[in-house]
Amino acid sequence: MEEQKRLLIAITLVLIIMVVYSFLFQPQRKPVGPEIEKEKRGVIIEKEEIIPEEVIPEEVIVSHGTKTPLYTEKDSIKTPLMQVVLSKQGGCIKDLYLTQEGLSKDKAGFHLLSSITPLEGSLLIKEFNGVPISNVIYKKEEFFDNKVVYSCILDDKIKITKTFIFHNSNYSIDLQIKFTNLTNADRILSYTLIGASRINREGYLDRRFTNGGAYVEDRLQWQHLPKEPEKHVEILGNIQWLILRDSHYSAIIRPHHKITQAFIVGLSQEKKKDINWATGLMIDKTVLPSRSSITHEYTFYAGPTTRKDLILLNLEEATHYGKLNIICQILIRTLNFFYSLFQNYGIAIIMLVALINVFTYPLTLKNIKATRQLQAIQPHIARLREIHKDDHHKLQIEIMKLYREHNANPLGGCLPMLIQAPIFIALYITLARSAELKGSNFLWIKDLSKPDTLAKLPFNINIPFLGDSFNLLPIIMVFAMIVQQKIITGTRKTNEADSYAQQQQKMVLFMPIFFGILLYNLPSGLILYWTVNTIFMAAMHYVIQRRLSSS
Repeated sequence: MEEQKRLLIAITLVLIIMVVYSFLFQPQRKPVGPEIEKEKRGVIIEKEEIIPEEVIPEEVIVSHGTKTPLYTEKDSIKTPLMQVVLSKQGGCIKDLYLTQEGLSKDKAGFHLLSSITPLEGSLLIKEFNGVPISNVIYKKEEFFDNKVVYSCILDDKIKITKTFIFHNSNYSIDLQIKFTNLTNADRILSYTLIGASRINREGYLDRRFTNGGAYVEDRLQWQHLPKEPEKHVEILGNIQWLILRDSHYSAIIRPHHKITQAFIVGLSQEKKKDINWATGLMIDKTVLPSRSSITHEYTFYAGPTTRKDLILLNLEEATHYGKLNIICQILIRTLNFFYSLFQNYGIAIIMLVALINVFTYPLTLKNIKATRQLQAIQPHIARLREIHKDDHHKLQIEIMKLYREHNANPLGGCLPMLIQAPIFIALYITLARSAELKGSNFLWIKDLSKPDTLAKLPFNINIPFLGDSFNLLPIIMVFAMIVQQKIITGTRKTNEADSYAQQQQKMVLFMPIFFGILLYNLPSGLILYWTVNTIFMAAMHYVIQRRLSSS
């Protein structure tokens, strides 16, 4: 009974730690000051009427019932790593797909960034001198395999030229925005540039791990994302880059000139009671002399959150894993080291778990020894309970005295497990956020970042908590946990068939089934880690118990 209670307590404490980590240790948001007046922000200096170059008669009703021109002509650029759909309306990116082999079965690729309304898009100039210009129609001046140039003229005064440059070897897009003053008078220039719009959130882990922030004053500051559409989170300071990321991918915009104001805004989700976000930069007022021009340059990254891809652009800090970042960084580098040896992330996970079990072997040994010490005094505790059944205070005193006499620690079996907990939680976070697992296969598993679905259930059956698919790996995990429980409890000597023993047998079945249901639809990479770790732990318990019994 005591042994089973300790195991249950340890598991419960680990789960509590995971829940506390999820809800209390979210990335910290740097406090921001009160709302700054628009005059101070340099957004509205002079209001000019913005006249689109072209008049498009077709209209669409967007938010708040306003009518906005709908322009359907789009251009598409494809590189070995991505496919980008650009629109002349707004002169921006409407959709961005990652096309690298293995990321998606969809021929179009993995849909990373999108837009729902005509006034949305990535790398969109949303406002100019405080006036919305999302609906302005740009002219296409140049169109090549790796370069697109759009331009528009605002009220015959300011010409905006946007140049998109694409790369074949990395996930970045260079953006150059040139502003030309066409008049004989000085003009005021300020604008709002949207960075990323609507990052993909296709599953539980994407919803769980989506976050955004900025690299400010040489430090990455995560923000609490707004929970309502049109709500803003303002970010102030020397902003070096701005990020929006899900569990596996990131969209980052980095200006090449000084920016002191940025924001993250909530966007409504189409056909869902959900929310998505857009990031944005606010460019302070600048005086643009007559008949002159100024060019602002940006680097836009849209791809996997992996160090090898981000370090090329000095954005490796975007791989930050939170409070357990140091442990997670060690784990992901070790995982990639094993991948470099075996060229398979399934094998790499198995090797990583084996290595962790080797390092935690002393703690496991201490845990088993403490458990056996407590088992040895269980008959004495049973007699004390019988003798002092009417005096609980006296019973507790005698039990503590018994622990001291036999040098036994009632928490000795739990503490080693709690010491290991940060490692296993960090491993969970690492595997959950590893873009390297996207599209990686192992045995029958087609994608380690998704459940190992062998088949869909017939007749559109949808089982609560389990869904509509048959996943084999969680079932193997349940059987492995049952075997582990039997090995752990098998050496406990009992000379009475009491209710404690019956409860113990129930727990041997209940806990694995509970975990099987809880983890059934998680990515197979995580289930593989849990299953392999369970097998290693069971084997270690068996060998150590045999060795201690024979000594």
